[in-house]
Amino acid sequence: MAKITPSPLVSVVRGKIGSVIFQRWKGINVVRNMPMSVHNPKTARQSVVRSLISNLRTSWRNLSSEQQTLWNEYAQSLSTQIPSNQIGTSQLIPALGNAMSGFNAYIGTNIRLNKCGLPFVIVPPLSSIAGPNEIDIGPRAYSSGFDVDVKFNSSDLVVGSVVRLFVKSNWPGGHSYLYSTHTVVEEDISEDPESIIMFPVTKVRAGNGELYQDVAIGFFYGKDMLFQADVVSVQGYKSPASNVIRKGITNVVPSNLSAIFLDTTTGYQNDFNNYANDIGIQGYSGAQWFSIAVVNFSIHEGESWDYESLGEIELLGMTDNLKDTVIAGYLPIVDGYEKYDTSWMP
Repeated sequence: MAKITPSPLVSVVRGKIGSVIFQRWKGINVVRNMPMSVHNPKTARQSVVRSLISNLRTSWRNLSSEQQTLWNEYAQSLSTQIPSNQIGTSQLIPALGNAMSGFNAYIGTNIRLNKCGLPFVIVPPLSSIAGPNEIDIGPRAYSSGFDVDVKFNSSDLVVGSVVRLFVKSNWPGGHSYLYSTHTVVEEDISEDPESIIMFPVTKVRAGNGELYQDVAIGFFYGKDMLFQADVVSVQGYKSPASNVIRKGITNVVPSNLSAIFLDTTTGYQNDFNNYANDIGIQGYSGAQWFSIAVVNFSIHEGESWDYESLGEIELLGMTDNLKDTVIAGYLPIVDGYEKYDTSWMP
């Protein structure tokens, strides 16, 4: 990609000549070669976003010249009045562009509002909104996950604004995404100086393309996750982002589940040990995969994992062989899992 230096005769060049494309990029005139092919899987998720952007482009053209001028001035203010590193960070929450146009600001603001379940706006935000003081892992821990506490000065919370929690799976191929949102109501604002919005974390998004799905955190023992939060006002203003915190997902087998595993039949234990070999994740024993299965079962049932016997797990409905545990979705599928059909009961 090459830059184009404007002259008194030519200030803007756009369009295509042969395989050469002239365009504007972040306020700069550039020229580049047309790609031989473009990866375009056309997923349902992409179709929804493209339809939304198309509708917003149409609505932009329907704005008055005065309204478009307001958006241009707002876009300029984002790069001259607010340092980009206070609007977001490249770690999890995307920062706003310094060379953003009014059109880009209009599209970005309304996409942000749409993701927060808030209505579109035709005028830019008139005032800023305070962000979180900090975020931290909450004191409540349970079999299905943990809490992330987003802390605010109570006087800064505004009813109707939306608190956003972003997460990044901190392993190869992990990416940042909007994990959850919370719309502030009167009950969230404490009479104490500090108010806390709690986000339960029980699942992690995994996969690619159309196969993205939320998977119980028990599948990710031994990994860790990053979190960051901010706030979006009803006018679409994006607050400064919080600190980034890290939470590890332990692969240590709880002592009660380890003892329960040793109470199962020899055949059942052999099935899990062979499954551990088949799945091939270094350091994961049959006892650990049994623990993961019980944790994921507990997530599904909304139960704690403080079981004292196999009978308690069986009464709640967990299947008594590895094959059906995989079929139920509590463990990943591996080739030949159908053969692991030994019951845990003698």
